[in-house]
Amino acid sequence: MSKPDKSKLIEPGDGNMSDPIDTIGYIGIEAQIEPEIFYNLLSLFKGDKFKSQNASFTISAYHYSLMEVLRNRGIVRAREADMIRAIVGIGILSKAKLSDYSRYRDLIEAILVHCKNHRKIENKKRFDLSLNRLNLEDKKTINYLKLLVESYGNNEYGREIWGRIYRSWDIPKLKFKERDLCILDSIRKKCFKLTQSPLTSAMYRLKRDSNNKALKARLSERFHIILHKYENEFLEHQSKSEIIRGCFIAGLFCLSKWVLRRRICKIEYDFFKIIDGIDSYAART
Repeated sequence: MSKPDKSKLIEPGDGNMSDPIDTIGYIGIEAQIEPEIFYNLLSLFKGDKFKSQNASFTISAYHYSLMEVLRNRGIVRAREADMIRAIVGIGILSKAKLSDYSRYRDLIEAILVHCKNHRKIENKKRFDLSLNRLNLEDKKTINYLKLLVESYGNNEYGREIWGRIYRSWDIPKLKFKERDLCILDSIRKKCFKLTQSPLTSAMYRLKRDSNNKALKARLSERFHIILHKYENEFLEHQSKSEIIRGCFIAGLFCLSKWVLRRRICKIEYDFFKIIDGIDSYAART
């Protein structure tokens, strides 16, 4: 098959139709990895025999803006460096599974096992730090926490709060409110713009522009091994920075799809609603 004309390639999200042949290798990419893995990849691997390495690449201002909107509007709470790592990681893993899972099975399974519960551990530390700021014997505080738990605490964090206030035989019943994920229309529109066109090989290339953003992703060597396999087996015409750019866009594509389909982790959303509520109350008292 002849190579596509680079001058006609488009960036994902510009609303144009793509060459059907060029999209085949990316169809269904958002279904390869569960959203909870994304949150676990936000943390650096700790205690890993594989070291972490920086990988430099450049993305368009458009893709950078979408990442920042998702990061700063309550969809994902994370530092920029952590967000970049998780997006690139999801792109690498999703493409590896979609390409030929058997070639990467051991590496992918090792990554999934090693990152398991990373986010939960980090959240628990943050949770304890915030909750310890409150006087859990104060009636006004208890009433406030009751409303907070009933709104967002039908999960392990709500049970932890209530368990610290009451002994097991004294715990009063709570009337939990079923709340849907609150995703602003402005966020939905940005996610839709990126995902309305399928991914193509255009995502590995970038037009020169003074507004482009230079980024670094600090990744475990496990990911670099997969990237090296990409260079040797699939994408011999792209540089490593281009491959990482493509993985970032693929990961951002997956995240945007999850947002539109409301597949982002609700417990993560509820956790930060609880944290925001506790921190806000502590600041007022």
